[in-house]
Amino acid sequence: MIYYKSKELNDCNSAILKKIDLIYREHPAYGYRYIYNQLQQYGFNVGRDRVLKYMGVLGISAIYPHKKPSISCKDAQHKVYGGYLLDKYWVNSGKTKQVHVPKSNQVWSGDITYIRTNTVLYVSFGYYRLA
Repeated sequence: MIYYKSKELNDCNSAILKKIDLIYREHPAYGYRYIYNQLQQYGFNVGRDRVLKYMGVLGISAIYPHKKPSISCKDAQHKVYGGYLLDKYWVNSGKTKQVHVPKSNQVWSGDITYIRTNTVLYVSFGYYRLA
């Protein structure tokens, strides 16, 4: 069911769309305000809201650095386990500490290493039996 037929763009509006696309290709960090100022300098009589609308029609938006999520902060909803699980296995021998495991296969340790390159993320897992 069609309620209305969309209007075709006239030459003026298509020229504005082409100019917005051209400005965006040269400066992808520009938002709608900067593009609006550039259009005013080029002599186009168009408002900021129209520039924002046309950017939405073209599917473009400013590229800018986003705030990284803070993944190191503790969340109140998550359960916190108390104590270090290997505390009972640490033994002081002079100035150093060593792990003493009385029975075989009682304590295991794991290691996860992430190595990020430009194109690939390498993940290596290692498990060690302490005994």
